[in-house]
Amino acid sequence: MERNANPEIFHSKVMLFGEYSIILGSMGITIPYSHFNGELRFLNKNSYTDVDYAVLSNTQIRTLKTFITSLIEQEKLLCEFNINKLEEDLNNGLFFESSIPEGYGLGSSGALVAALYNAYAINPIEGRVDIKQNDLLTLKRIFAQIESFYHGTSSGLDPLICYLRQPVLIKKELTVHSTPIPQKEVLTDNAIFLIDSGK
Repeated sequence: MERNANPEIFHSKVMLFGEYSIILGSMGITIPYSHFNGELRFLNKNSYTDVDYAVLSNTQIRTLKTFITSLIEQEKLLCEFNINKLEEDLNNGLFFESSIPEGYGLGSSGALVAALYNAYAINPIEGRVDIKQNDLLTLKRIFAQIESFYHGTSSGLDPLICYLRQPVLIKKELTVHSTPIPQKEVLTDNAIFLIDSGK
């Protein structure tokens, strides 16, 4: 990770509405959920983590790296990617330290894809509040391509939200806008919260 000395944290995401209706062309809104997050780290004597977890994570990133490498070799990858630096870092113990539960739709794979793009893409599109529509769609396509490794197909929305760290309004498949959500006092106003139903 050569871009920043300190690792960046990528939050999970929550889709407030539209989880299935988006497939049929309806609207949806999704927001970063900072309660769960992940960051790229190195396993070494100065870090405290579950060693077995870190080794498994390193192995999983390696399989994703193989997928990205194949896209590069076929000249299909939609962005320039420093695959050699990623390989070097994996050999030095790179893993994804994450508290994002898997299988809950909170964007665990999306956060990893966003973190890898942020650290290893060459001349990445910056995730700004005033990001242009064309850049949003380009990022969405890049993320969809990489995250398809996990799901077969991907909309690219999960990594996009994790990368931008701001709410996104989806109007149609090709119309995506970053959007603010007013801050409210939880004890005096209506609030959004999650309940784990166990299903």
